[in-house]
Amino acid sequence: MSEPECYPLEWDSQFFSLKIAQVAGPLLTEERCRRIDAQCRAEGIRCVYLRLPASPGDPAETRLAEDHGFHLVDVKTTLHRKIDASFRPRTIASRVRRATEPDLPRLEQIAADSHRNTRFFYDGRFPLERCEELYRTWIRQQVRDADFHVAVAEADGEIAGYSTSRHDRSGFISLMAVDDNFRHRGIGDDLVNASLAWLSERGATSAGVTTQGWNIPAQRLYQRNGFRTSIVDLYFHKWFD
Repeated sequence: MSEPECYPLEWDSQFFSLKIAQVAGPLLTEERCRRIDAQCRAEGIRCVYLRLPASPGDPAETRLAEDHGFHLVDVKTTLHRKIDASFRPRTIASRVRRATEPDLPRLEQIAADSHRNTRFFYDGRFPLERCEELYRTWIRQQVRDADFHVAVAEADGEIAGYSTSRHDRSGFISLMAVDDNFRHRGIGDDLVNASLAWLSERGATSAGVTTQGWNIPAQRLYQRNGFRTSIVDLYFHKWFD
């Protein structure tokens, strides 16, 4: 029996109240596109995600995806840096501390407003209020998850931004946001530094972070802090009405 072309995404489906799936693996062919369509229609899938490694030297798969109704919704850029003996956390000018439960209303407000350049907002077919709630839920879950460290920066008496990180086999910065009213004050650098310091304390020897290809300010922030681009992926969504 052949492997399915897509696998269901239970969390996404439940959250958006419609059946969502992910294409298994990045390799596309004409025949495979037909099998993906057949499976999605048979299973009542409303939206299917597709990830393709960016390959400017071979655009055939990108064109094939577009020809079969997949629409580009994100250029996901992953950056990495080493955390070795030369890493020294700098003194932080803004007050940075670990997030606590009473911080959640403010953190959720920042989350709902700060991630509008991501693929769920960019898609245009997911309800705006559910996209906002997605990031409220994300930051809420990570504050309450002991495996995550959520750093918050305070300025002018209120929380100005946050950064979340996790150490598994390697370190990763999961979410990062600074309120628009507090930009250009070095708060993003302070938060990245705080996440790297926490990862270093836990023995991480590297750190990764992902942002949108069109989010130039975020890329510059990470590059200033020693990250370098390592992977670029194209994300597509296809809807079945």
